[in-house]
Amino acid sequence: MSSEYGARSLNDLKSKAREQLRTAETAVPCVTVTDANWKALITSQRTQIEWLAQLQATLEMIATKEEVDRMNDTLIANLKSYTDLSRMTTEEFQKAIQCSASAAEHQLVESVKAMERQAGSMRENASNSLSVERERMNRYTKKLFWISMTPSVIILMHYLIPLISSLVSPGS
Repeated sequence: MSSEYGARSLNDLKSKAREQLRTAETAVPCVTVTDANWKALITSQRTQIEWLAQLQATLEMIATKEEVDRMNDTLIANLKSYTDLSRMTTEEFQKAIQCSASAAEHQLVESVKAMERQAGSMRENASNSLSVERERMNRYTKKLFWISMTPSVIILMHYLIPLISSLVSPGS
């Protein structure tokens, strides 16, 4: 490739080739070909060769139908594998969630039972304590009753003893 024909796009090369062919077509039938016509013809051939070389390089990069089919098959197989893996992971996750929910429910039921037992025990303790305090209050109430009655009995006896002794003694 000469520096005059550096890397060009396919469209540039096509249009240049058409232009050069048009120039080459303007040759007037005669015994000789002019220098301009000859240069245009040679340049046109060079441009076409360059264009074909670029097309060939492009074709080498384009995948064949078989290669595309193989790539698609591989992608589909990978997609199925990932789908199966995702399904299995989802099922395992659901099982783990169910186990976790069951464990939490069991733990909650056990906690409620323990709280019920504790509440029952506390109620029983409170009831026992209340009964003990009632008995103690009754004892103290009786004691206080007799303690409060003692001065009255002493005073009563103080007045009754002389009266009884005067009634019992003969001769007074």
